[in-house]
Amino acid sequence: MAPKAVILAILLTHAASSILATPDELPRGLIIDKVVCLSDPNQSYALYLPSRNAPGQAWPILFCFDPAARGRVPVELFRDAAEQYGYILAGSNNSRNGAGAQGPGRCCARRE
Repeated sequence: MAPKAVILAILLTHAASSILATPDELPRGLIIDKVVCLSDPNQSYALYLPSRNAPGQAWPILFCFDPAARGRVPVELFRDAAEQYGYILAGSNNSRNGAGAQGPGRCCARRE
């Protein structure tokens, strides 16, 4: 399995386990800008729970990523559809890619 695929699988598993552990008091029908992961407080995500979301009921989830780790941006794009079709949205506030990303070897890329 490619290293990027392994990292993505770990992030998705981590996010899913954190979402399952969210308290019942989270507001429905509103975007929550920052939900901190229980197992790693350095990780957070924007969250949208449809207004008819009921605790204890299984709901499909769409994991959203933005190149600049702006979790709210993709969640806003899908909010109306998520409300209509009953999907939970989670947008990573940490996962980045593209020109601004700091990959493992990026700091050494310009070594002279």
